[in-house]
Amino acid sequence: MDDVKAVEKLREARDQVMTELRKSIVGMDDVIDQVMISVFSRGHSL
Repeated sequence: MDDVKAVEKLREARDQVMTELRKSIVGMDDVIDQVMISVFSRGHSL
């Protein structure tokens, strides 16, 4: 798998996760993005 296809696959997975999270967390897309960044980078979020 080349890099472009890997990035496309990752983006599709992210979009699916965002779609599911938006069902429970309404109107806080920026917060969802920040939490996902924290989770995937093994960082902390307060």
